[in-house]
Amino acid sequence: MIADAILRTALYRLMFASPAGDPAAIQAATRAADRAMDEFLAIVGDLIGARDARRFAALLLTSAHGITDMEVSGHLSADKWHITAEELVSTLITMIDQQARSG
Repeated sequence: MIADAILRTALYRLMFASPAGDPAAIQAATRAADRAMDEFLAIVGDLIGARDARRFAALLLTSAHGITDMEVSGHLSADKWHITAEELVSTLITMIDQQARSG
């Protein structure tokens, strides 16, 4: 996601914009987004358990979005932070795994 956002900044921003235009198209886009989110929740639930799936899925999604936004805007400089976007995501996943295992 992060690499694609850097290469296709306009497309990345469009993916997270509120749909506008034809109501039927908006409804179709909303249903597609809901299906994608349901699939994401199922994947997270399979990995850490259904009980905490929403909490950790929200953490993953919002963190990845923030990391990506900072990377795209140039505010996540490896020279400044001494870490890459990919390393941040890996750290986040490790922390979530540890938290989920400790209950």
